[in-house]
Amino acid sequence: MNQNTKSHSVTNCGRFSNKMHLFPVRVYYEDTDSGGIVYYANYLKFAERARTEMMRLLEPRYQQLIEKSEIAFTVRRCEVNFLAPARLDDHLEVKTEILNSKGAAIEADQTICRNGQNLVNLKVHLACVNKKLQPTRMPKFLHTADWQMGRAFTCFETEDGAALVEARFEAIETLAQLANEHQCDAVLVAGDVFDAQTVSDRTIRRVFNATKGFAGPWVMLPGNHDAALYSSGLL
Repeated sequence: MNQNTKSHSVTNCGRFSNKMHLFPVRVYYEDTDSGGIVYYANYLKFAERARTEMMRLLEPRYQQLIEKSEIAFTVRRCEVNFLAPARLDDHLEVKTEILNSKGAAIEADQTICRNGQNLVNLKVHLACVNKKLQPTRMPKFLHTADWQMGRAFTCFETEDGAALVEARFEAIETLAQLANEHQCDAVLVAGDVFDAQTVSDRTIRRVFNATKGFAGPWVMLPGNHDAALYSSGLL
């Protein structure tokens, strides 16, 4: 095993279980004192590392959209409760759950545990700030997915199938209206914009015409149905 591979490696971002992010941490010699006990300050590093990797698990384009907004998240307050020590070579797990998110504030609950035993509990309050480190509202996204435009609906009667096709274009126009009404910064389409690997030029033109009602960015992430379109540069 490569000795340079540590718990903060970008190859291991942890995983999500329902709404909770789970991130593994291995305790190294550098994390401990001469008695093999983890320094109290390093628990804060473990928690920060877990939050960073949780963000890394999100779609890269979502992260890029945050960066383009020129914002950052900084710790405003952190309450820590030390329950039991971690030791050299322990396999730990950091559990992170977002409790509240609104305006310029995020509240997260984090627990560092070992084999089901809670070692440290943290209540972390994050603030969204701009480049001048002033509090600023977090970007607001309208999240949608699975449009599957171009679907034929062959199992329906001809007129009913045609009506369903038209309803999908009308749904995109409605999304544009909602994005304006709620003053969203962007619309995030999380995969399967189209239904097949090949879609007619007419369908593609109609899709993008339907998005014109909202002038902000439409971030379209490729799904398994969009592979060919993504490789061609359309998404």
